[in-house]
Amino acid sequence: SQTGQAGPVKRKEPKQSQVVMDEIRAKDAIKYIENHFAETVSLSDIADSIHVSKSECCRCIKRCMKTTPFEYLMRYRIFTAARIISENSEPVSIATLASMTGFNSSSYFNKLFRKYIGCTPSEYRNNVTKTIPSLTDFSGLHIDQQEFSDLFGSQPAVSE
Repeated sequence: SQTGQAGPVKRKEPKQSQVVMDEIRAKDAIKYIENHFAETVSLSDIADSIHVSKSECCRCIKRCMKTTPFEYLMRYRIFTAARIISENSEPVSIATLASMTGFNSSSYFNKLFRKYIGCTPSEYRNNVTKTIPSLTDFSGLHIDQQEFSDLFGSQPAVSE
């Protein structure tokens, strides 16, 4: 006779075709972000670029990248700003730098720069001889370089 108690709940593994589709969509979403980061980018824009709903876009990128589309966008913008600082011999104003990398607010830009880089843009500029952060440093995204390579078969794209 049954006691009415169910056994342990087994977590359903995604089908191989779903994993492949997620990887393709995540890769395409990343390409979209990297090509449009300096513009105003919404979740709808990213989702539309990969032909899925906003919620599916978030789920797909979360499954593959362990981060959200917005978090990836912000991180990409900040690391691009760090690269611009390090590659320009003539200083660019913080307001201009924020605008060039898609931020409407210099104060929000400064806040995120400090979060990801560990100092303000001005402090970074003054210490640019230190190691320049790389977009292959995934410590803040909870995915490492090997996991990225395993998922996408390549290193992250970096705009030059």
